[in-house]
Amino acid sequence: ITNHPSYKKHYKEIPGAPSTPDQFYGEEEWEKIGKWRGLFGKPPLIETIAELQKAIGEYNSKVSPDKQITTQLSYNKYYKEIPGAPANPHQSYGEEWEKVGKWPGFFAGVRKSSCESVIER
Repeated sequence: ITNHPSYKKHYKEIPGAPSTPDQFYGEEEWEKIGKWRGLFGKPPLIETIAELQKAIGEYNSKVSPDKQITTQLSYNKYYKEIPGAPANPHQSYGEEWEKVGKWPGFFAGVRKSSCESVIER
């Protein structure tokens, strides 16, 4: 069991597992667990686009050019290499995603973050 849909399908196979852990544990405990991601041992999502851009910049500085995240296609291929990177940033960041300029604006910020990362060294 590694995600919400598989949990819903198989939780009865686990003795004592609640059908709705998000309700069972209560809001405060559920937050501490890390919600569904924490339940499955995954890191929490990166909270802001700026933090994600910085994480991608740092990732890009450590990998070969053919594995760098510079397009939507390469993001979809390599985002799992960055702990907490969302599969669908446009869904995870909502209005912030629109304000940054969607994919083109997002990658402009990644390039800026990558340059700042190199300057800091």
